[in-house]
Amino acid sequence: MSTILGLPELLATFGRFQVEAEVGEEIAEQAGARVVAADMRNRAPVDTGALRNSIKVSSGEEGAQVSVTVPYARFVQFGTRYMEAQPFISDEVQSPVLSAMTKVFQGILR
Repeated sequence: MSTILGLPELLATFGRFQVEAEVGEEIAEQAGARVVAADMRNRAPVDTGALRNSIKVSSGEEGAQVSVTVPYARFVQFGTRYMEAQPFISDEVQSPVLSAMTKVFQGILR
């Protein structure tokens, strides 16, 4: 009969790595969402500041989410027949922090 030495320790280490990865994933999602929210706040047109101040980051079952809570945000983003669009939600966030984070994650995933 063969015995694998150190197997319980190895399994415990793998379990710890799993927990650390899950915690790290949540932290990374929150950090990424904060970067996106900051970019949106910088792009948001300011009259009273309500639109800019309504941009929030939250955690959900799907991960971190960025939301805009004022009901007129879609009119600002897309415009109306009376008002030209002033897009503040970008498909591609232009941020040196986000670029750096992307490079780090691409390096980790290779």
